[in-house]
Amino acid sequence: MGRCSLQEGCRTIARQSCGRFPFALRVPAIAEVQGSIFISVCAFFHSHFSHVKGISMKLKNKALVTLLAFGALGGIAADASAAEGFVWVGYSTNTTGYAFSVYEYRYDTAQQKSLKCASTLWNSAPIVVSFGGASGTFSDMLDSTLGRKLSNACVRLVGIKGANDYMTGAPPVNVSNHKMAWDRVSVAGQNMGFAVNAVISWAYYSGASHVTVKGGSASGIFGAKVLDQRFASFGVAPWNKVRRFVFGGPPAADLAQACRYTADGTNILQGVTTGFTGYGTCKLYLASRSYAADKLVNTFTPTQLSQLYSMGMKVNTFVGDKDEIFGYGIPGANCATATNASCWKGPEGVDDYLAVSGLRNIPGGVWKASVSNPWAAKFASASAATTFTTVPGATHSSGPDITSGICDVIAEGRANTNPAACYDPGAVVGVIDYVQSNTVYGWACASRSPYPIVVHLYVGGSAGAGTVIGGYTANVASELAVASVCGSFGRAYRFQIPLSLATRQAHVGKKIYIHAIQPTGTSPNNLINNSGVFSVPAP
Repeated sequence: MGRCSLQEGCRTIARQSCGRFPFALRVPAIAEVQGSIFISVCAFFHSHFSHVKGISMKLKNKALVTLLAFGALGGIAADASAAEGFVWVGYSTNTTGYAFSVYEYRYDTAQQKSLKCASTLWNSAPIVVSFGGASGTFSDMLDSTLGRKLSNACVRLVGIKGANDYMTGAPPVNVSNHKMAWDRVSVAGQNMGFAVNAVISWAYYSGASHVTVKGGSASGIFGAKVLDQRFASFGVAPWNKVRRFVFGGPPAADLAQACRYTADGTNILQGVTTGFTGYGTCKLYLASRSYAADKLVNTFTPTQLSQLYSMGMKVNTFVGDKDEIFGYGIPGANCATATNASCWKGPEGVDDYLAVSGLRNIPGGVWKASVSNPWAAKFASASAATTFTTVPGATHSSGPDITSGICDVIAEGRANTNPAACYDPGAVVGVIDYVQSNTVYGWACASRSPYPIVVHLYVGGSAGAGTVIGGYTANVASELAVASVCGSFGRAYRFQIPLSLATRQAHVGKKIYIHAIQPTGTSPNNLINNSGVFSVPAP
């Protein structure tokens, strides 16, 4: 089959304006399509296959294009009428034979809708280029929950699928090759970098204002190598848009440190897999150390660290404190699996990576914390350039859902995004507490969201009946009790609204009403409690 890159050699053989978002199915220019099924891809798909979990459309040259509908590879319904999932949008190969396909999250696969924000923002919306764990398995990469939340926040989630469902193109495991780790990480890093470069160079995504590279487990290690290998590119288009790396597992850098025994004395392989050491166990690897070039990533110089910081580069890592692959155990405990709840001391790879790469010395410092609230991954967006968030109770492959916090970390600080939408904010609630010294005091929030919301103050009646005085942000420090009512962990939900002399002169004695504004427009802008109770004081 002819090669079709994201940059060149493709033509659109079917195009249909599907709702608000145009869909272009791209195949090699030499391919011929059997029949006329592409006359109206979207209409055909919607009317004939909306009940099917996955549809494969076969081209004359046997290439398969798969449209993932409801239920396919973890897709779940966003509402009763629309099915979410991932849709194939293109593919590419490099000169070494590494090939990958690109899939993008759609909150409505039938209508090809991917972003829940104004159409004027679609072209510049930030994108996340995501690689799965287990050396990049396709199913791990397809995270519809994260895709939905990023879509709400006006960020695209783009997943990479390599040949045979693996994204890295890394050499196969070969325990006789004692520099297996370096070979695998180097090749996989090159391939990941190629995939990112191809995606962000493609016209379809070229308008993106910001790019995040996301990897989990093994692809977290490979992603760290991308940060190393591509350093010289970060100041040059299109890599000047890549400003964040998010790792779902420790990006180990020095196997001599990351490859530790379990502490129960059995020397069971923990810390890194056989495929990374080239030995059957960590014990054999540490005893031999036949491969001198032990470091998997290069150390950034002080000048380079300063450059990364000045670029606004951030590295955010999230990992379970009971990670049975990257963790290390407590002396005397049986840490062969993650089932012993009191066993794990925490992941080791992060400290190793920070030390070897030099990132712990980056200006802005390193922020590290263990959080118990699954939403509290939000705190990783602290001012530090490098952050490490441990999630209690999480193993290597399961644990509390922190996709809201990861979405928030990716979206925060980006123009035209709405990080508050990452939390699926619900109904707005609040209370006017009292009026004192010509100021209205109270609090308001959107359920589940840690973010402050806007409130609108009216006098003489609610919206539509009274007079609007203005809009104000409820962002004054608040108590834990307020956060509890809001069902979140925010600490700034209160408002203090001054009533000007002019307002008091014009509206003295009129009742005060406050509407809380729902941040995503998914529920009403309710009046908060005690609206209509207090009056505008005399001037």
